Amino acid sequence: MLDFFGGLATISLIAFVVGMFKPSLIMRWAPEEKRNRKWVAIITFAGMILFSGLAANTMTPEQKAAQQAKQEQQQKDKEAKKQAEAEKKAAEEKAAAEKKAAEEKAAAEKAAAATKQKANDYNTLYNQIMTAMKPADDAMQARKDVASAGDFVGMINKMVEEKAAIANAKANLNNLSAPSSFDSEDMDNFQKGKERISQGLDQRDAFIVYMARYIQNQSKTDFEMAQQSIKQSDASIMAGLAYIVTIGQKYKAN
Repeated sequence: MLDFFGGLATISLIAFVVGMFKPSLIMRWAPEEKRNRKWVAIITFAGMILFSGLAANTMTPEQKAAQQAKQEQQQKDKEAKKQAEAEKKAAEEKAAAEKKAAEEKAAAEKAAAATKQKANDYNTLYNQIMTAMKPADDAMQARKDVASAGDFVGMINKMVEEKAAIANAKANLNNLSAPSSFDSEDMDNFQKGKERISQGLDQRDAFIVYMARYIQNQSKTDFEMAQQSIKQSDASIMAGLAYIVTIGQKYKAN
């Protein structure tokens, strides 16, 4: 009987679907005014409810137990599927988080390596600048030593040597170029620093010219111009080095 009433309930469902498209086919036994979707729905829904109830009441204990077991299994399957989807989602989120963390770590390590490389490049460049200027600095110190001894003839000779050393230092400085690891700001600071140092060396060269003239003619004006030139030289070189040091400070270089 279960199968019988269950079949009738299924037929009622099919009749409902068919009647929604062609009511007259299902309600052809009814009066003309009732051959419409409204009455199809009333009749077929009533049949589905009636036959489903009869099917449920005619079930044997074994059938009820089997149906309950089936429903419980379906519920378990549903919960298991839900749990599996939750676990899958959690695993995907964990994998995404781990991937993101790994990418961030790799990016941080890359950035740190790049910064370290720039710091090393800066240290190399700074040493090259100091080496480029050393001939002029040594010659200036030698000239000061002779001057402090009051040897004006020797001072003239040392100034000639210093003038050549300045030209050598400028040439060495001009041959230096910024490392490829530097960014545009670094390169700009390097170029500004190099230009200011070069200007300072030019002022030091001007000092020699004015000082040589002063020694020859004892002109107060030449002496004052010489003093002014050496002050401008020191200021320009210090400003140039400040530009260079700014790069090192950016990368915490030694």
